[in-house]
Amino acid sequence: MGIFNDNVAAGRTTWNYVYTGRELLPYAQRLYDEFLEKETAARSKMADYMKDMTISNNDTKVTDTKRDVITFGTLKEQCQVFKWEFARNPDKEFDLGLGDVTFFGLANE
Repeated sequence: MGIFNDNVAAGRTTWNYVYTGRELLPYAQRLYDEFLEKETAARSKMADYMKDMTISNNDTKVTDTKRDVITFGTLKEQCQVFKWEFARNPDKEFDLGLGDVTFFGLANE
């Protein structure tokens, strides 16, 4: 959910939503935990594939799992930086765009 609004050309999509670091920190932590879990699962799956001599390195399962490791690892690292920034600046106001609000899941409540 949320992938459809990133490139919409309407005035309301240019609004900014202001949140403090304190408000954003739990959302960044939740996403960090989610992406860590997904990256760990993908790495575990990859390890199983590498132990299985019947699975080729070119198998789509291996390629898809490698993509998952990279994707979830990248998102986890981004959330690690977000957590750090929000924790060190709890009172700072951050201007979020529509895509940021959907990324953090702020409108899911």
